[in-house]
Amino acid sequence: MNSSIHMNNPDLKIIHFAHTFIPIYGGTTTRLMNLFMNDGNRHTIIAPGLGSPYVPKAIDHLNPDDTYGNIKVRRVPLTVRSGGKSALFPAMHQLKGWYAASSRLIDNGMKEGNYNLVYGHNPMEFALAALRISSSGRLPLIYEVHGLVKDTISFSKNPIKNIIDRWNGLFVTNLERHIIRRASRIIVQTASMQRRIVREYGVSAEKIGIIYNGVDTDLFSPRRYREPASRVREELSATNKTVFSYFGFLDENNGIKFFLDALERLPAEVQDRILVRIVGRGPYADLVRIFSSGHPFMQFIGLVRYEEMPVHYAVTDVFVIPRPSNAATENLVPMKLLEAM
Repeated sequence: MNSSIHMNNPDLKIIHFAHTFIPIYGGTTTRLMNLFMNDGNRHTIIAPGLGSPYVPKAIDHLNPDDTYGNIKVRRVPLTVRSGGKSALFPAMHQLKGWYAASSRLIDNGMKEGNYNLVYGHNPMEFALAALRISSSGRLPLIYEVHGLVKDTISFSKNPIKNIIDRWNGLFVTNLERHIIRRASRIIVQTASMQRRIVREYGVSAEKIGIIYNGVDTDLFSPRRYREPASRVREELSATNKTVFSYFGFLDENNGIKFFLDALERLPAEVQDRILVRIVGRGPYADLVRIFSSGHPFMQFIGLVRYEEMPVHYAVTDVFVIPRPSNAATENLVPMKLLEAM
């Protein structure tokens, strides 16, 4: 991390609130590893444990605490909030859930205390935990914006419900604005996100630092994995086929339904000449699994260990990222794109 964002004082004790870390891999986990491992500081990452909506059901064991070099991870169970939801004020119900979850994160995260810096990440319950610790301990807050929470809000086509949705959207937007303005420093991944925060939240561009995503180009090099990739292709009877791949989160923002629909429309003679491989997890995992069971040209692999990913990339001829154009997708450069390149 560059010196304009990292404090010059070495050996800082920093507490993070993040929704994921090892062994749950994805863009956020990889980014945190790239930024903070062996950086000369001591990091405590408070992340969800088993039973949390952020932990895949396929994972049946997580240690309460783990240490990876200079990074200590403490995992906190965050159960889905139950109870009735207000038809008129759903944002208030959601705020109560966020506040309760942030309290659990704080209670487990502050056992050691004496931190120098708070580093918050969204989603909102983690951002709130970071804000509350920063305020109560008078600690500087760095807030990393992976995407704006307001982009996740949906609006009903029903005129009455649409008014309620917009009122509640305004509530969430104001809360997000408050956190962003209170932070000592905002971190984003792209210049477009920096411009958007300046425009929509009135924050000075000088307060926003850009740290682009990056990967180890020696690790993600097809030359290193040519032989194991060739063996995999032989095992899959794909030596003379074109291999298309998608690796990542399986949801609407990654265009998974669009991708499956496009594959369904391919002529039979084209389907016979290709192999499609999908690695990942997410809300559309069952949809992909069902599709693959009925289409021999697709292989759904599910979750794999991160250290195996370079071989999967090396097997690939064409990497596909079928993302739609929206506010959530246009302000981030996905880690999988850089790994595939």
